[in-house]
Amino acid sequence: MYVFFSPITGRINKQLRSDVFKKIKYNIMIKRTFKWRNTITIIALANLGLGCNIADKRSSMEKDSVGNDTAVKDHVGGVETFETNMEEDAAGYLKAASQSLVVQDSLLTAALSSGSSEEIKTYAKKARERTRFYKKNLEGFCNKNKVLLNEALRIEQVDSLRWLSRQVGIAFDRPFYKQLSVELNKNIEAYEDAYNARQQRVKAFVKDELPRLKKEKELLDELGRNIK
Repeated sequence: MYVFFSPITGRINKQLRSDVFKKIKYNIMIKRTFKWRNTITIIALANLGLGCNIADKRSSMEKDSVGNDTAVKDHVGGVETFETNMEEDAAGYLKAASQSLVVQDSLLTAALSSGSSEEIKTYAKKARERTRFYKKNLEGFCNKNKVLLNEALRIEQVDSLRWLSRQVGIAFDRPFYKQLSVELNKNIEAYEDAYNARQQRVKAFVKDELPRLKKEKELLDELGRNIK
């Protein structure tokens, strides 16, 4: 009886072992699948959190921009690189205004030290004081907001001033008035452009300075009407 059933028993034992191995493999596969699902879930949640952080940062930057206070970045304005929390366009307009004020100061200095008429000299003496006051205000505002100003004259501007300084009387007065008028107009235009930028602090600064420059233009135009 034992010999007769031993092959069957052997086959039954083999079948049992096979079933056990299958169950073990199945359990291993289930565990691996569960681990992969957990891993995928964790990655998905991490990506979702990262996406939310990016969205929050974008939203914050957009709110800052709408609120006239953009995020701090490195900008390139003209030749110089400056670090500022001011919009690049607004900073560029202020740099242009500064350059115009430098030229105005140089023209008024030339009027005081050259062969201009007494009327021009009288005007230039007080006008230079006012111009340097405007220039000082702009420099203080730009320094506070980390905007680097370039106050060097261009070569053609230096040549023009040298030529003007050699003129006498009406030969000085007329080109002096024309050049100073052009620079004042540039200054006013730069401030108007800066005012239209989205930064509230720039608007506040220009709101104080712009009326002074417009008054300065009126005084210069009055002087120009007296130049024969």
